[in-house]
Amino acid sequence: LILLIGVATAARFIFGSYSALIVTSFLTGFAIAIISPIINAYIKETFKEKMAPVIGFYSFAIGGGATISAGFTGVFYDATNDWKFAFAIWGLLAIFALVFWTLAVEKKKNDIHLEHAGKEEARNPWKNNLAWIIMIYFGLQTALFFSLTAWLSSMAMEQGISLIVAGSVLTTMTVVQLIGNLAISSLVGKYPYLVAWLYGLIGLGAIGALILFIDTSWSIWAGAIILGGALSGLFPIGLMLPLQEARNNREANEWSSMVLSGGFMMSAILPLVIGVVYDATGTHFATKGIFVGLFVLMFISIVFMQRAKRV
Repeated sequence: LILLIGVATAARFIFGSYSALIVTSFLTGFAIAIISPIINAYIKETFKEKMAPVIGFYSFAIGGGATISAGFTGVFYDATNDWKFAFAIWGLLAIFALVFWTLAVEKKKNDIHLEHAGKEEARNPWKNNLAWIIMIYFGLQTALFFSLTAWLSSMAMEQGISLIVAGSVLTTMTVVQLIGNLAISSLVGKYPYLVAWLYGLIGLGAIGALILFIDTSWSIWAGAIILGGALSGLFPIGLMLPLQEARNNREANEWSSMVLSGGFMMSAILPLVIGVVYDATGTHFATKGIFVGLFVLMFISIVFMQRAKRV
């Protein structure tokens, strides 16, 4: 799967058509969709007592890697004036990932784990109400992240901020989120009542979304910082939820597969919807309302999550 990601990414240097981009994106997405729950299950098995900080570091690595690659893709393009090279160069990272994963996991122990996991009884997440609620929550918070990533700079420019400074607003949100991934996850490890954390972070994020309605330049900065702080905890806790509810390693794998795949598919729709609404209205007022609505829906999902756990 790691090699598939590397080959599909590197192939963009040769095949640069729109259809080729779609195919290679599908192949890398397919591989990532399988790898992510495997890593989640591996974390649950290997770091049972330190799951929260490890997932925090895992979230930090995901966000940091995405930020670095997005930034340096432009640098590579400016240096070579070849967008195919700027996209394909990242395929080399698969070699490093393969080496480090091989060093981290001993083959014999991994084989024993897989053999044992296949014999474990597991609840089908697709027939479990709690798993569906966790997936909906994960989809909502991921949709918020992708939508902010796609549209926060545009919202900043709408409030009179230049393009370069608007990009800095998004960078600020990302930096706050990365720092929070480590800090909040460490605190969750010490105070592991996840539902309380979720209510607090959702409340914090709702305040940040409401601040965006204030039509001043400082409000977009304040909103970005607060939203970055909220997202820094909402995502890693979303990764923890299926692991916390899983009764064994097989369930951890299957529940994580459902939550991550279903959640990411949900989240892929909202940025497009926001774009359609923006084109129709010519303003981001509705976008801000959508962000507030997402926090309301997340709050409702946590209420139903608590009820499902009591059944």
